[in-house]
Amino acid sequence: MRRNLSAYACEFFGTALMLFIGVSAVAFMWAPGSPVPVVTSGALRRLLTGILFAGGATAVVYSPLGQISGGHLNPAVTFAFWRLGKVPARDAVMYVAAQFAGAFVGAYAAGLAWGRLTTGVQYAATVPGVGYSWAGALTAETAITFLLVFTIFICVTSRGLRPGRA
Repeated sequence: MRRNLSAYACEFFGTALMLFIGVSAVAFMWAPGSPVPVVTSGALRRLLTGILFAGGATAVVYSPLGQISGGHLNPAVTFAFWRLGKVPARDAVMYVAAQFAGAFVGAYAAGLAWGRLTTGVQYAATVPGVGYSWAGALTAETAITFLLVFTIFICVTSRGLRPGRA
C-alpha cells in the first residue's frame, strides 16, 4: 500500500508540474501582453507551444516522479493500460483522481504565477478555433489522444526504445 500511495502522489505532482509548464507555455506564447516577443507565424507559434508542452511532459515522465508512478499523466493513458490488464482497477481509479486533482492544481498555480497572461488564454482550455465545430474539435482530440497512446505503447513494447536497452 505504501508504494501505491507514493505512486499516486507522484502522479498528482507530475500531472501538476506538466500542466503548470503547459499552461505557462500557452500563456507566454499566446496571451495578449506577453513579454515574450511575438512569433508572427501562427504555425510556428503552435509548434513552439507544442514543443514546450510536450517537453514538460517528457521531462516529468523521465523524472523520478514519472519513474515511480509510470508517468501516465493522462486518464486516457491510464485507461489504456487498465484495459490491457497492466494496471489494477483500484490503481487506475486512484491514478485518474490524482491526475484530475494535479491538473487542477497545476493550472491554478500557473494562474497564480502569471495572472492576466493565464486568464488571457482561459487557462489554456482546449476549445475549437474560429471556423471549427465542436464535432471537428472532438474528432481531432480523439485522434490525437489515440496517437499519444499508440506512441506510448510502441515505446514501451519495442525492445530498442525501452529504457536501459540498446
